[in-house]
Amino acid sequence: MVKKQYNASIDIFKYFCAIMIVDSHVRLINIDKSFLFDLFRYALYFFHVAFAYYFTISLNKDGFDSVKKNIKRLIIPICFWIIIYTLINIYNEILSGKMAIYDFIKLQLVSLFINGTGFHLWFMASLVLYVLFGYLIHKYNLEKVFYKIAIVLYVIGLLGTYYYFVGKNIPILVNFFNYKYFTTYCRIFLHGFPLFMMGMYIANNNDRLMKINDNKLIISLIVLLILIFIETYFMSKVIVVPSNISAISMYLFTFVFLIFLLKHPLNEYSHLGKICKYTSTFMYYSHPLFRTILASLLMRVFNMEISMLMMSFVVVVICTIIGYVLFKINNKYLNLICS
Repeated sequence: MVKKQYNASIDIFKYFCAIMIVDSHVRLINIDKSFLFDLFRYALYFFHVAFAYYFTISLNKDGFDSVKKNIKRLIIPICFWIIIYTLINIYNEILSGKMAIYDFIKLQLVSLFINGTGFHLWFMASLVLYVLFGYLIHKYNLEKVFYKIAIVLYVIGLLGTYYYFVGKNIPILVNFFNYKYFTTYCRIFLHGFPLFMMGMYIANNNDRLMKINDNKLIISLIVLLILIFIETYFMSKVIVVPSNISAISMYLFTFVFLIFLLKHPLNEYSHLGKICKYTSTFMYYSHPLFRTILASLLMRVFNMEISMLMMSFVVVVICTIIGYVLFKINNKYLNLICS
């Protein structure tokens, strides 16, 4: 059984992933689905696999207590931020006169159960599902079966997103790919769940994977990184694809990269790692809030807009500063909703 040990390198990289998320969401709001938009969405790959890795180690050690702990850790901030983003939506839609109250309530109820009231909260809610799935898979010793199922699901996701030009020619699948809620099902079950199973696989085979030679890992990472740029560029520039992405190169890169980070924990930077972990989580939850406030202030006070790059930079700086302050305060109630 692998013991849960602190790993600073994973937490430091989470901070850079949070920056990628901020930039991709700023581009999404501005309908700029460019090469960088697709490239930066890699962050979700890493978040899924890292979460699954640590959850599985905890599950192997503590059993159902780990499930209760993780669900509590997820549900409290999800509920808090749902309220925050509902209030923002009320301001944006009702008070501005864009939408009638009845239509707003109907839309919010649908969004709550499908996408979350904030467009980014689906990820945190999906982790609750993965925790429950992971527990059942572990309890009934179905890991080996679901490792294979996860690969099949990911391939289906590939055919419905980056490789839609192939998938659209498969009669059995094309109707599913064109279904109006395909994006939701894809990112939870065809994208996120296979990545969650990857994290479980790494945790359950940790001892064997840690024996892989560093030189092999580094060479693999360099080759896969090149392939990520090629695949992402080709798909974003040459082929028009749906908004979800599932890339072969990113999937393989995540597997190798997590193993590399686990072998090189950089625990001499443990304090920095803990700051990065706290700040990255706070940034993920709060960045749409600060983007909305900043955009509104700039328009109302100065009647101006700023570039996507500058907007991303300012939001990252604000989230980092506030996240660091909250980390230093270390209040147990604030920690429940911010970390």
